[in-house]
Amino acid sequence: MPDKGIDIKTKTVLADYGAYFAEHPTATKIDTAAFQTFFALRHPKLNEEQLALYGATLREAAEPAPPGSTDGIRNRLAEVATSNRLAALIDGYEAGEVDLTAALRAVAERHESIVQRTVEHPKVKDRIEDILLAEANDTGFHYGIACIDASMKPLRSGDFGIIAARVDSGKTSLIACLLAAFAPQVEQLFPGQGRTIIVLNNEGPGRKIKQRFYNAMLKATTSELVRWSQDGSIYERYVQAQGGRDLFYVFDVHDFTVSQLEDIVRDVKPAVVVVDMLDNVSMDQGAANGGTRTDQLLEAMYQRARIWAVKYDCAVLATSQLNGTAEGECFPKQNMLANSQTGKAGAADFILMLGRSSDPTLQNTRFLSLPKNKKRRDGAAGDPRREVYFDAGKSQFNDPE
Repeated sequence: MPDKGIDIKTKTVLADYGAYFAEHPTATKIDTAAFQTFFALRHPKLNEEQLALYGATLREAAEPAPPGSTDGIRNRLAEVATSNRLAALIDGYEAGEVDLTAALRAVAERHESIVQRTVEHPKVKDRIEDILLAEANDTGFHYGIACIDASMKPLRSGDFGIIAARVDSGKTSLIACLLAAFAPQVEQLFPGQGRTIIVLNNEGPGRKIKQRFYNAMLKATTSELVRWSQDGSIYERYVQAQGGRDLFYVFDVHDFTVSQLEDIVRDVKPAVVVVDMLDNVSMDQGAANGGTRTDQLLEAMYQRARIWAVKYDCAVLATSQLNGTAEGECFPKQNMLANSQTGKAGAADFILMLGRSSDPTLQNTRFLSLPKNKKRRDGAAGDPRREVYFDAGKSQFNDPE
């Protein structure tokens, strides 16, 4: 393994593997359960979220490598090692200590001896029968709000959607309402895989989202949550409502870059990812469109999030503000997405808008619409444009029809 170019988390795990074998000299392989306890004791300062990230990595490492992946990993490690050797050669050459021609030849020969030139092209292997069976069975996450379920096919791995609203309209509650509907379905769609639902939050303290999820999951007001907390039953109720396993995680990712968010998605292997809000993330990757304007960089970030959905076999939802022209609009248009021309809309499979009227008599009324819906059900209206009742205390959106 090269000394440089390997991320700190991988180095930490590898170092602890070494420590584990040193303490268990007769062991011939890593016992995952025992090692997780060993790892947690060696790193007592890690918080719950950090341990969850490491735990996901350790469980993945215990599984056999996917066919064809070994060569790819070997090649990447070889490239990192070669890069380090070349940097050292340049330093030695400038110091007059290295014959550059001979040294480069030796490095090139060593690199070629390691790198495997075999490439497996990413051919789609899904059978048409399996694709049609998923359609016939209506497979995927159902939304739990009647008008959305009636207009749009279930949310599936590979889907990327945008949830948008004006400030202080109930966007966080809508997210919680949808995720509360998704949670009991995770084990049905991904049996035995330990999949989760994660929110990558950079808009405020994550505990607010977690409380909203409790409200939505238990369909309870905060005063009811307090009462259950006092009698000690709240967590058991919460876990049972999710189907018997706590699978909801919130990560506070303020000041994180797009690459750092992708690391979390890759390591945790969730079923559903929500990025709240993607606009606030720092773009540290080159924009494929070569642009430098705000809307061009946002387009690149939203396109990257869409790639995550396919690459990591999950559904991704990004939240967005609506600009000032959407104030008081019941059914905002696509071009009202903040800081965007067509870039955000172009990246999404669907856009779910939460509208709100300026009429003071409609304070508890919201309006749901799908101005973009590539997942439209056959024979159904692509855009339901429905008035719903907003139960803010319980984070519920009740469709009267």
